[in-house]
Amino acid sequence: MKFKLTAASLVALALFAGPSMAKDQPLMQLAQAAVPAEVEALLADKTPLSELTVPQLTQRIRQGRTFIQAGNLPKDVVRQVRGVMAAAVKERASRQQAEATQPAQKQPAQDQAAQEQPAQEQPAQDQAAQAQPAQEQPAQDQAAQEQPAQEQMAQSDAPAAETTASGKIPAAVTDYLNDTRSAEEMSMVDLRNRVRSGQRLAQIKALPAETRQQIRQHMRADRLAMQSKAGAAQQTDTSQDTTAQPQDAPAPETTVKTAESRAVPGDVTTFLADNRDPNGMTVQDLRTRIRLAQTLSQTPGLSTETRLQIRARIRADRMAVQAKPPVQADGPPEDAPVANADGPPEDVANGGQIKVDNGDVSRLDRNQGDPEAEGRAQAILADSRRPNQMTVAELRTSLNDIRALLGENKLSQQTERQLRQKLGQERQVLRTRVLAERREENPRRDRPGRRDDQIDPKYLVNVEIVLQDRRNSDELADRELRRRIEVLLRAMEDQRYEAAERARWRQQVERDRRFLRQRMVDFRRERQNELRDEPNIEIGINLDSGQRPVIDAAEADDQEIEDVLVAAPTRKFDKRYTVEDIENSAELRNALPRVEIDTIKFGFNESFVREEEVDNLERVGEIIERVLAAHPREVFLIEGHTDAVGSDAYNLDLSRQRAVAVKQALSEYFVIPAENLRTAGYGERYLKIPTAEAEAENRRVSVSRATALIGEAQQ
Repeated sequence: MKFKLTAASLVALALFAGPSMAKDQPLMQLAQAAVPAEVEALLADKTPLSELTVPQLTQRIRQGRTFIQAGNLPKDVVRQVRGVMAAAVKERASRQQAEATQPAQKQPAQDQAAQEQPAQEQPAQDQAAQAQPAQEQPAQDQAAQEQPAQEQMAQSDAPAAETTASGKIPAAVTDYLNDTRSAEEMSMVDLRNRVRSGQRLAQIKALPAETRQQIRQHMRADRLAMQSKAGAAQQTDTSQDTTAQPQDAPAPETTVKTAESRAVPGDVTTFLADNRDPNGMTVQDLRTRIRLAQTLSQTPGLSTETRLQIRARIRADRMAVQAKPPVQADGPPEDAPVANADGPPEDVANGGQIKVDNGDVSRLDRNQGDPEAEGRAQAILADSRRPNQMTVAELRTSLNDIRALLGENKLSQQTERQLRQKLGQERQVLRTRVLAERREENPRRDRPGRRDDQIDPKYLVNVEIVLQDRRNSDELADRELRRRIEVLLRAMEDQRYEAAERARWRQQVERDRRFLRQRMVDFRRERQNELRDEPNIEIGINLDSGQRPVIDAAEADDQEIEDVLVAAPTRKFDKRYTVEDIENSAELRNALPRVEIDTIKFGFNESFVREEEVDNLERVGEIIERVLAAHPREVFLIEGHTDAVGSDAYNLDLSRQRAVAVKQALSEYFVIPAENLRTAGYGERYLKIPTAEAEAENRRVSVSRATALIGEAQQ
């Protein structure tokens, strides 16, 4: 008979036995190892578990996982933290089991006798464990179990049918929450399977909100662990070849080719796939691409051929910059008439003044540089790591720090430009990794039945293959269609190609767009039927203390986007407001958690969403679909923003037009009625990066659930 530790004995072992068994060493070891104060506080917390609430127990488990995943703790401290986690997990499971078994007391006597029989054959402290078949071994031994991934997935599929109106927590859910295996001990396959199990379990309709929230917290921790492992693996794989190539190497062919002998990193592949004609790009975009290329050219492990292709792109972009003056990004051309605008663009003529988020009037790009802010900026710039050497977690932290510092608007123009350059490089690498991970976890189902992973990789990186593609539109998968449209649009503007060839490509783009539009409309009808069977989705849930109320869609996973779009406002409201009220009040706007989308590429002076850009709305659109399937009267607010190039009046009108364009795209291609969407435009009022120069981060649309302020839709 196996001896099992109770929750009380485990926590005693973790909090008291460890220090007492090594009186001469523990505190000195902690000090020598520079253990963070938060870890010491967790280990020194002697509060009896019986006095903690379930959310407090969950928070303790999350803290423990975070500390362990940081990977900088001594082994003895890791063991102590795991002991604290195991004790908290067992205490929480014991309470949930007790709540779940309360209705069982009303069963017939013969059923109760059958349940009580085994309990009498073991000590009382083991009864809680008897009710959990999957926990027959201590938590620390679970990692040694070699259960196939298929069996784990099958178990996680079962609970939906077992959940009853009595509120009983299915055994599979309890097993999932009690799985305390450390992420560092698990393979990527096991972590991915555990995330997928959590996704299925979180959709069980009868689960209490608290239990569903616990599942989501576990999933977030596992996703962070996967991102860290992926980043570490990439860093290891690319740490072999550090030999620099000669700067005067001959230019390669313009066609992008992948080296057969070595795998090309994803961020390099994405860069080489960007075959926009330099003559059609703005100076700002060209400089951003040059900076990114310079960073990627130093990636260890690249083949000579790939490195030369990157350097050829740098030379071509530099020549294009020298050949033309800067071009405005947002705002009309200098000689274009602007409605309600007197003279030159207002913000340029008046020294770059603009209303920022807090309503103050601040000068843009005119700061002398606050010494304290300049010091923090130099500390960030002193980090010599290249973006491709950083993990996803490190990239997120760095980007958050840079954005926060730039948002203070206290830096000199030179320092600000250096930070913006670093921001652009790290942002590109992070978004490439997030996109690749999402495609790996959830291969997109294309309308003809072809998946992303069935597409020839060469089609996505070799321009010549695309230009020679004569297939009909209906023979291509969605991603291939978008790729062909993208390549042909650039080739059409390239005067090196024959006029007849460019005319043929123009006709092909029109056919591809018509077919892609029809395919998306048809798929909308299919989803409309599927949404009737979608599980319920909760709304109005408060965000966790560590969750950000404003996130970038391109840098977040699907669960983070859903959490923000269903979250409650950060404060309560006793009355209803109009969209105009929200437009005129920063306080009202900032109370709404929102998702920002800056991946929609509007053309110069354009305010419509092209067919090939609709894919950038897919993640947000499908979540809104699910919310409205369960709550048909919810209202979402779409905000339009521009950068500070051009007059305020012009940009305000442009931002409103772009918000309306996104609303139309969501209504046409997703199961989202137009009456559930409202639009607002802010122009350049809320700049993420306070600068009068063209800045991609400022050109965006934001989406938030605004029912609490506006009221329900009238249907």
